[in-house]
Amino acid sequence: MGINYSIIIPHKNTPRLLQRCLDSIPRRDDIQIIVVDDNSDPGKVDFSNFPGEGSPNVEVYFPKEGRGAGYARNLGLTKSVGRWTLFADADDFYNPCLLDSIDKYEKSDFDIVYFCTNALDSDTLMPSRESEAKNALNQVSRMVHDALQTDDYEELRYKNYTSWAKLISSDLIRRHQLRFDETKANNDVMFNVQAAHFAGKVVADTSVIYCVTYHGESLIMNFSEEACKARLYVNQRCNEFLQRVGKTQYRTNLFPFIISRDGFTLGGFGRRLSILHASYVFRWLLIDMFIHVGLLVKIFINPSQRKLWQNRRKMIESSK
Repeated sequence: MGINYSIIIPHKNTPRLLQRCLDSIPRRDDIQIIVVDDNSDPGKVDFSNFPGEGSPNVEVYFPKEGRGAGYARNLGLTKSVGRWTLFADADDFYNPCLLDSIDKYEKSDFDIVYFCTNALDSDTLMPSRESEAKNALNQVSRMVHDALQTDDYEELRYKNYTSWAKLISSDLIRRHQLRFDETKANNDVMFNVQAAHFAGKVVADTSVIYCVTYHGESLIMNFSEEACKARLYVNQRCNEFLQRVGKTQYRTNLFPFIISRDGFTLGGFGRRLSILHASYVFRWLLIDMFIHVGLLVKIFINPSQRKLWQNRRKMIESSK
């Protein structure tokens, strides 16, 4: 039997959570599981008893460069042999419906299948303030449902930046030589937008195959200066790609990244401003600023929008 599914998991310093992620994936001869350790700290990881080593259908790689999750995923892609590729983060896990959901598409000719996600507290596996905020902000599942209701997949293609909960044709990845950015944050944005753009047939499925978990050290909760600069850099490149392919309606407003979502300092503002290309400053900066101000006004006028904003602020505060 050949390999139908390759699941790539980057890992750093969370062996217990990695083991949980691996345990959530059923072992089957047509499933290849690829774990790439991003130069974990020996003080936090017992390399003599590393999760997955010696397990059936699990391959573990230990590059020493320490270049982040994007590099780890790219290395995983070079080892992938499955017809389909999936990605997971080591601190998340798959829900029990995984195989029933993806097997429906095993022999299909879709390039991407989009699924839904949920969120739980990593320690208790129960809803928490932070996980409820993530569920409220779960744009992935909303876009899946909207695409099915309207038969319009444009937003799902161009605004779904995460690698989770997608079944991606490995042929699509190879044909267009798709790779992840090797940045501190948002290293999957360009990969996913380009994959969606080059994909032919896509479909959405409401099965909730993937659980995103919250804990204080989650990269998704990283609002450091370095992470904010990386997000600004990546989203600027993504906007330029969208402009080239005539999809500017899906560009990201960069102004929140310039002023920083975690407070404002003149030094930080200047460092982030220096990243911007002149073409953005002259064409988009004022537009983005006015759109952002207008959004803030709408947030404080509309109670439901204000609640979403407050939930996001709680997530930021709890990550400090």
